[in-house]
Amino acid sequence: REIAVRISLGARRRRILRQLIAENLLLAVGAASIGICLALQVPVAFQKMIPSMPHYPFTLDWHIAAYLIGTTLFASFIAGLAPAAECLRQDIWTTLKAGALSWRTGQSRWSIRDLLVITQVFCSIVLMSVSAMYIRAEFTILNADPGFETRQVLQVPVQFAADHFTAVESRRYYSELQQRFAAITTVEAVASSSASPLGIDPEQSGARMQFRLPAEAQAESRAANLRLVSANYFSTLGIPIVLGRAFAAASADANSAVVSQSFAAALWPNGDPIGKTVIGGDNQELRVVGVARDTRTEHV
Repeated sequence: REIAVRISLGARRRRILRQLIAENLLLAVGAASIGICLALQVPVAFQKMIPSMPHYPFTLDWHIAAYLIGTTLFASFIAGLAPAAECLRQDIWTTLKAGALSWRTGQSRWSIRDLLVITQVFCSIVLMSVSAMYIRAEFTILNADPGFETRQVLQVPVQFAADHFTAVESRRYYSELQQRFAAITTVEAVASSSASPLGIDPEQSGARMQFRLPAEAQAESRAANLRLVSANYFSTLGIPIVLGRAFAAASADANSAVVSQSFAAALWPNGDPIGKTVIGGDNQELRVVGVARDTRTEHV
């Protein structure tokens, strides 16, 4: 009715069309500006509100931002063009008469616009609910006990190219590196592991290997993560040994293994795993010397 009144007062349809599109583009520019500000400031705000929570570097990818800005402007142009063209095609006298009639009777009819508004509100409620559930799940994961010490712990990933360093050179470098770290006065203990205590994905959480008992066939093997660790790995990360002992020395326990509670319950549900033998995927026999408390090995 507003468009019909403007046209009846002498406004040109082309000027009204430009005005409607400009209003939508102005709203889109404002929304895009607010979105960019939120993308830049929300991680900073979270880091200030919860300093103890682990934070990852979030940087804005301007290529993706430019694509989203262009998509937003194009969508706003289409969203403004469609109703504007519909309003400009209407019969002015019929629209004004229908508006006066509906004003007198107080009755209104459902339109496509009402249906779109209801759909948008419904989708927004669903999106907000899913976002709240996701945030709650993230806080639950971050507050969960991983099973090892995470405070005052520094992880230093080191990798060697297989074609540049031999196994002897790599072991010598690791040994010298641990000695240098241990010589620092502010360092309490230094341990090494073939995989991160808390990997981001299964490939980083440890090498998967098939294990079985000596009396079992190859088809009965069970998959588990394998890590090569130093003798003081469990004491450095504060992982308690619930049964048996930890590694005494690398040379004395070369073919020994410390298994988790879940691994021991799967292979020896009703027996004592200490002193038992387990066979790995390469047919290497490992003697179980201890059982460590379960830890979280993946971000799930």
